[in-house]
Order: sequence, then C-alpha cells, then structure tokens
Amino acid sequence: VDRESQGVASGTVIDITFHRLGALSPDYVAAARRAAAGADVVVFSHPWCWPLVAPALRPDQLLVYDAHNVEGLLRLDLLDDGGRGTELARDVVRLELALCQAADLILACSVEDAEGFARLYGIDAGKLRLAPNGAFAGGVTLEAERAAIRTRLELDAAPVGFFIGSDYGPNADAARFIADRLAPALPEMRFVVAGGVGTSLSGATAPPNLTVTGMIEEEAKRDWLCAADIALNPMFGGSGTNVKMLDYFAAGLPVVTTATGARGLRGAAAGMRVAEALTFPGAVRALADDAVLRAEMGAAARRTLERHYAWERISPATSRVLARHAREKAEAAPFFTVVVPTYRRHDRLDRLAERLTAQVFSDFEVVIVDQSPSPWPGAEADHGFRLHYVHTDLRGAAAARNTGAALGRGAVIAFTDDDCEPHPGWLAGARPAFEDPAVVALEGLILSDKVGDPEWRWVTNDGFEGIGFMTANLFVRAGAFHRLGGFDPDFEEPHFREDTDLGWRLQEIGKVPFSREAWVFHPPHRR
Repeated sequence: VDRESQGVASGTVIDITFHRLGALSPDYVAAARRAAAGADVVVFSHPWCWPLVAPALRPDQLLVYDAHNVEGLLRLDLLDDGGRGTELARDVVRLELALCQAADLILACSVEDAEGFARLYGIDAGKLRLAPNGAFAGGVTLEAERAAIRTRLELDAAPVGFFIGSDYGPNADAARFIADRLAPALPEMRFVVAGGVGTSLSGATAPPNLTVTGMIEEEAKRDWLCAADIALNPMFGGSGTNVKMLDYFAAGLPVVTTATGARGLRGAAAGMRVAEALTFPGAVRALADDAVLRAEMGAAARRTLERHYAWERISPATSRVLARHAREKAEAAPFFTVVVPTYRRHDRLDRLAERLTAQVFSDFEVVIVDQSPSPWPGAEADHGFRLHYVHTDLRGAAAARNTGAALGRGAVIAFTDDDCEPHPGWLAGARPAFEDPAVVALEGLILSDKVGDPEWRWVTNDGFEGIGFMTANLFVRAGAFHRLGGFDPDFEEPHFREDTDLGWRLQEIGKVPFSREAWVFHPPHRR
C-alpha cells in the first residue's frame, strides 16, 4: 500500500489500487469469486474488484455496475498531478472503462453522471439507468422533542446552520468555507461542522459561533439534524450526488447549497436555495430571518425525499429493473418498448390494448405503469404482445414514464397515452426514421376531433411540429433517453410540459424529425 501511494499528494489510494493488491487478501478474493459464481445477478458497487472477480463470471449472468460516481472523472480531478497521481488516475479510467464495456446495465446516481459515462467512455447509453442515492424516510421529529434536544445540546435561541461530512477533500473545502467566511459573516448564528471532516479544521482558530463535533454516532447525527434550523452544503468539487443532502431532506430541513452540492438532485428545487460563494452568506441570512419560509422549504424537502429519494421506493424499483433484465437476458430485445402510464382509465386501457394488438409491426413489448387504486383486470390476459405490467402508488406521469422506460428492453421507447388509439401502422410508420443514426427521437402526428370547439379539449400537434413533443405520440432512442435522465420530475408539481422539456433537450444531442405516417388518434374530452 505504501509503495502504491508513494509520491501521491492526496494520500490514501488503497481503494483504487485494490485490484493490484488483491493477492494480499486471497481469502477475500476466493470468497468473492465463489459468491459471484453462484449468483444470477452480480453487482459491482465500485470497479476495484472487477478484475479479481471477472474470471468467475458466467455469460448468462446479469452484470451490473452500480456507480457511486464517474470514478475516472473524480480521480482525475483529485489525483492529476502530472506524476504518480496522474498514472493512478489513468489506471482508474482504464479499469472503469473495462467494467462499463462488460456490464449489461450501469446504474448512475445522477443525470450528470449518466452524461459523464456516455461522454467519457463512449458506451452504449442504452445500458444506463438512473438509480439515485437515497435515505430512509422514517418519521419527522416533533417540535417538543426538538426543543428537548436543543436543550440537551446546550443551544440557545440562535438559528443553527448544520454541515456534516467525511474527511474528504471537497468536504474539507466546504468546512473551511464555513469556518473562514460563513461563520464570521453571520455572528448571530451558531454553525456546526460534524463528522470526520472536522479534522481539516484542527489547529485553526475557530470563530466563537462555530462548533466542531468530530466523528459522531448515528444517534448524535440524528440529534443535530433535529436541532438544526438550516442545512448547509457549500461544496465546490466532487462527483455524484451528496448523500448528506438526502439526510437533510429526510430531517425536513431547508437547505442552502452551491450548484455543485445540488448536482444530481431533481424534483428538489422547492426545498433548497442555490447560491455560490459570494452570495452564500446572504442566502443563509435570508432563511435565518424567515421562520415561515424555513418551514415551507423544510416541508418541501421532506416531500422530495418521500417521493423521489426514499430507500423505501428506490430499492423496490431498482429490484424490479434488475429482476426483469436478468430474467429476460437470454431473449432477443425488441425494437420498440411501448410505455403507457395510466390512472383510473381501465376501460380506455382495454381499447388501447386492442389497438396495440392490431399493429402490423410486431417487434415490440408494452410496459404499462398503472397508478390506479386497484390493478387493471386485463393485466393477466393474453393480448398477443409481450406485456410487463406494474401497479404502483407513486403518482405522476413523468414518474410513471421514467419507471416504464427503466424496465424497457427495446432500442426505441414509444410513448403514448392510455386513452389514445394508435393507427395499425403506427410503429411501422416510425421504424424507418431510426435507420438514420443521427435521429435520437421522432415526433408522431396526433389527430383529434372537435378541433376549435370551445366546449371540448382537443389534443393535436397538427401544424405545431417541433414545438411541444407531446407524449401522446413520441419515440425516443433508449440510449438518448437514459443519457438525459428521461423526464424531469421538477415539471411534476404542477404537472406541465415535462414532455416539451425532454424534446428540447433531445434536440441538443441529435435530430428529432416529425412523422405523419406514425400517427395516433387522441379523443377529445369535454371541458
């Protein structure tokens, strides 16, 4: 270990050099190989063990890289010194590239990381899936309990700003920012730096309104989160998502963060304020002075956690994806995955199933994500096409479509609504457009009745091509969809134009033509 780290300014490199040092742990390597050999799904949470375990793997297993970061980019950022550090960082890039190429699925914890994998390694982006970091939802602390905790921690009425982190370079920079700039600028507040990152402040003269706890156990961490008024995340470097942000959300704390600290977190805007170094103190002061705003933002942060980042949701959803892809790995993937979100429209779903059965192009599967109170009775019927049905209590069209796309195995994802009636030539009409590799998506024609009648709400894009990208009829290459992270949940509350947002982002990476041959009928609804 000493030889491997010699000449590297950043210090510890035992993790990234483990593939070279595995011979020193023969029992561990043997046990890992035995476990992997007997599994149906093999998940590597880092690339470090991959070369040591790879000889024991079978072609029929589902191989998954569950990435915490784009390690190649992160290590280049941390180690690139023109010497030994650069050599080790390049070795990380080679190692991670090999695992990405071998993996059947790559789980990225953020949209930024998904883009990083696609850009750095040139992999098939169809392998990518978003699987964010999370926290357990648990319960929210009652105000009476919070008051008792503050008394026990000997806190007065001053607002408390809280930061926690491990002894890691970007965390250390954040801690020094709090000690050197934030605490002196806001003497009326109490600032707390918790966790191993406190060692970065040892030997320095701390301002009187700064508390450095050092390493703390989980119970003490919970107490500080309960006692705090504002969570802080002044991060200026690093990769992946900051798990501390999810701990803050779970505690119902409003957060002031840099853009770097907020990376990878979608659907979370209402619970945080984004500021950079110069404006950070002002953003914290504004929250400290407004108890009502703190309460509103804290509640929004908690809702974000429960909806998008609770392990209680993430784990079952990821399990469904891995189970399906493992079960069907040996089967040829279809060209299209038709994704249909539905809510309280089982009669319309029956009609849609009939229209899909009548498709003249048959190389497709259908994924239905049903958010209705009770399951669709037709889920077990034989419709003449491959059907994967999910019944969930998670509400929202964007969430449903993202869920369906993650489960899909097709090269192209075809989105339509549960009340639409696709023409028999719908899929056949779309297929030729994807012969052009520059085409990343296709907008199909939507026709409707009662157009222009003020008593009816009609849905059509006839004459509005290239503007709205309605999901009643939208085709997206799976690789492009997963590289961009799919539909952005920030457009869910209120639900409006998440499809337009995706269409505009798709146009930044490729062509999105319009087809009148791939058309669907969307029935109008009375206003």
